[in-house]
Amino acid sequence: MHFLTFKIVEDYDCFGAIYLFSYIISSMSSLVVVAINIGTTHSGYAFSTRHDYMRDHQKISIPAWPSYSGLCPPLTSSCILFDAAGDFHSFGFEAEEKYADLTLENKHQDWYYFKMICEKMEPTLGSLTEDDKGKKMESIKVFAGAILYLKSHFLKTLAQRMYAIDISDISWVLTVPAIWNDSSKLFATEAAKEAGISKDKLFIVREPEAASWTCMRIPNEEKCESSSFEGLISGSKYIVVNVGDPRTDITFHEVQGDGTLKDLCQAQDNHQGGNNLVSSFMNLISDLLGNDVISAFNSEYKFDSQELQNDFKIRMKAMKPDCVDNITFRVPMSLIEIICKFNPNKEKVLTLDARFKEQATVIGNKLRINAELLKTVFDKSYERTFRDVHQLLRHPSMRGITSILLVGEFAVYPMLHKVVKQIFPDKRVIVPPNPDFAVLKGAVIYGHFFN
Repeated sequence: MHFLTFKIVEDYDCFGAIYLFSYIISSMSSLVVVAINIGTTHSGYAFSTRHDYMRDHQKISIPAWPSYSGLCPPLTSSCILFDAAGDFHSFGFEAEEKYADLTLENKHQDWYYFKMICEKMEPTLGSLTEDDKGKKMESIKVFAGAILYLKSHFLKTLAQRMYAIDISDISWVLTVPAIWNDSSKLFATEAAKEAGISKDKLFIVREPEAASWTCMRIPNEEKCESSSFEGLISGSKYIVVNVGDPRTDITFHEVQGDGTLKDLCQAQDNHQGGNNLVSSFMNLISDLLGNDVISAFNSEYKFDSQELQNDFKIRMKAMKPDCVDNITFRVPMSLIEIICKFNPNKEKVLTLDARFKEQATVIGNKLRINAELLKTVFDKSYERTFRDVHQLLRHPSMRGITSILLVGEFAVYPMLHKVVKQIFPDKRVIVPPNPDFAVLKGAVIYGHFFN
């Protein structure tokens, strides 16, 4: 952070002073800050110019990613594909689609396909990562490939928007999981270097800290899902719960007088994340249709199974705690074919377990599940996570914690808010606007502040 003192002479007009100040600031700081987040299942980047940041901290761009489903979400998948020679081929939805085609033609065996590139919790220099077939590659090569792709995508976006900015005027912020140690942060720095990002233009920030920067810079007029949000000010003690997929990271922070954050204890990693929620849903589907059927479906039709899981995620985002209606899911034809394979004497209709006849019904290729039954999926998935947090709060160092900050992909779910508020009735639960992008946006703000 740079500090500057200068005197404006009396005959220097106001507009000239503003121009001079802007010129000096721009010459000291990068003109653009780009944040890159490589998650376990989803990845992306966000950016803003110095000019936009000075006017509005929250004016941050996040590009859309066209997918094979026809949708354009603001994040792409964390999938990366290398050819048989070990050379980078593609990333994200493009990698998913190419690998699906290779699989259909049985030409995928020699290729390297990494679906969850951050699944290894604490990668280090020299560590190896396994692809979906068990083939190994240096972790740094996989991670650097992802960074380089997102970096190149941003530079193309910049060119399309007619920005004439030299790459030396760009600062980069790379987010890392809360539990990564110094060796893993060094790994991230070296991976960025391999992707063409020099150390003097790079910031490394942990995901919960980045999310906190989002909340510390929310304007007063912005509405949070909280009864009385006044920002995270100096002296505030709070918990950051980053509810991601497949895990939930939990950190305990105190805001210092200079705006930096102090860790109150070691970051906690809990595997009861979004992946566990989806697994609980698929277990429910197994109970409804039979374990053998769903096991074969997941094995033989991975992409259709993923579509069913994505459908669940989308519908749960809109489900309110007071919902009493049935929720409808479209059943893929491939699943019906699997059912017929296991029951050759039956017609192509779904047969539900008799235990659930009052809570689930079938109409054509539509499966309708009662909202109360779906609510149990949330309770089973997250109650243990937050019970663990409840135990940690009994430690003396946790005294004075009054707030819980919910961020991450699954923090948009109203049902999750209900679970947290029930377990912590005496805490203020803060859910910032667009909590699924709090890490990316906060990383951009962090980069500008320390630039």
